[in-house]
Amino acid sequence: MLRPRQPLTALLVLLAATASATLTASGCKASRPDDAPRKADRGDVGGSKKGARVDAPRRTREPGHPVHFLSLSDIHVDPFVSIDADPSLLAKLMDTPGAQWRAVFESIPAEDRALGPESRGHDTSFAVFDSAMKSVAERVAAADSKPAFVVISGDFLGHHYRAQFMAALDEAKIEMAKGDADAAFQKFVDESLAFVTHELGAAVGDVPVFPAIGNNDTYCGDYALTPRGPFLAHTAELWAPLVERAGETDFRKTFPVGGYYSAPLPGVDRARVIVVDTVFFSSKYENRCAAPGGAGEEPREEQFEWLSTTLAEAKAADERVWLVYHIPPGINVYPSAHPKEGTSCADNTELFWGAGTTSAFLGITDRFPETIEATLAGHIHTDDFRLRMVGAAAVEYIHFTPAISPLFGNNPGYQLFTADSGTAELLDYTTYFLDLGASEPAPSWAKEYTFTESYKQASYGLSGLVPVREAIHDDPDTRALYEQYYAVGNPEAEQLTKDNWMAYWCATAKMSPKRYDACYCDAAASASASAPAPAPAPAPAPAGGE
Repeated sequence: MLRPRQPLTALLVLLAATASATLTASGCKASRPDDAPRKADRGDVGGSKKGARVDAPRRTREPGHPVHFLSLSDIHVDPFVSIDADPSLLAKLMDTPGAQWRAVFESIPAEDRALGPESRGHDTSFAVFDSAMKSVAERVAAADSKPAFVVISGDFLGHHYRAQFMAALDEAKIEMAKGDADAAFQKFVDESLAFVTHELGAAVGDVPVFPAIGNNDTYCGDYALTPRGPFLAHTAELWAPLVERAGETDFRKTFPVGGYYSAPLPGVDRARVIVVDTVFFSSKYENRCAAPGGAGEEPREEQFEWLSTTLAEAKAADERVWLVYHIPPGINVYPSAHPKEGTSCADNTELFWGAGTTSAFLGITDRFPETIEATLAGHIHTDDFRLRMVGAAAVEYIHFTPAISPLFGNNPGYQLFTADSGTAELLDYTTYFLDLGASEPAPSWAKEYTFTESYKQASYGLSGLVPVREAIHDDPDTRALYEQYYAVGNPEAEQLTKDNWMAYWCATAKMSPKRYDACYCDAAASASASAPAPAPAPAPAPAGGE
């Protein structure tokens, strides 16, 4: 159980107040399968009633040339996939620097490193990770689409990393006192990140990398990152050389504080990336490992101050900004789409962030609509998007890059984007995936789809996503594409299905529980009420059968 949160300070309360209408303005008419809502009813009112958000005219920019970049997310490296098969590997990895772990993994017999459907259902094995890095290296070497940089939207470590490590110690019969085991785990985390960073560096060469922190990236446990703690300090030293390739950045100053930083975007005129650590915004966050005496206090307010200042500086310099973070705002769809037995629809509506934190964050970003160009996120492991609505108008979007990890049945995937060097707009993307279900030939990375080709749009961004969202609702063929791409080409994942697609569709533009429930729960209740009563179940056969 989570401990009660500490109250937010006056700054956070003030920011939340200025944007309170972001989540409290009146909702839209519920959509029904037999009565599609009007276009004006399909949004999520996201601005205040009296102008918290004012969309000032942008200073126009001339289009430039195409710039490419790679977007990866949720790598979730998991050495325990191999350790479970051979417990002796744990001691070998513990005795080997992370940059040299490849040799340990390659000592595993080739037949035990094969790719296939069995790779799904757990995090990223060496075989999956190795194949992904080789595919990334191919993209980097491509003369016609060489990426100018790489974005990674968080979660480098596998799920339940600490629990798996302690269980592996027991299985390998390595006895340690608790304090020694804790220290050994921290060192194992450090070497795991060193392994991922080394392999990533080998794959991308001298290309800058912009990594974000995910909720599993910590010594302390899931959703328990310690601000100003040793994990951030160590990781800052590990990642700084990758980030600093882009030019002047505040990475070494701000990342050790709370995992956030900004840097110029290579190849894009007057543009920068702002990486936000949204782990601290999560409704599940708990600062369990803060040092006594207040060191390591939650840095949400400090991060908000930094974000506001950095966006203001970008605006003054006429820079365009891309936001990158791991956990998004809005609705966590999975509980609604897969409800617990005996619960109502609304009982399963769950926010990713705390409501006050969401309002405070949007209260900041709403002041810079002409500056923020795009947002890239991860966490949900699937290929999806969100639209931020003010009235009936879409004003921002969040793009979700699918996971490398195949834990939830999805195929591993990543994306190659095309942006405009002059306007900083995202023009298009192509998803590359590893079809783990393929047998002939063996699984290999290939193109899955390109957004503009598959959805028949001139461009990505709001101009492409708004009509695509409409078509997902109205056109079965477009909806089938959305269902196919959501789990990166694996229909057996059974996440988004023909029965629950409306839950996912509503979440693409409904950020508050009230409006999400009006869109999905009310429609589901109406559909259930109008459905014919089920036929009575046949009487059970007598004991022994007939």
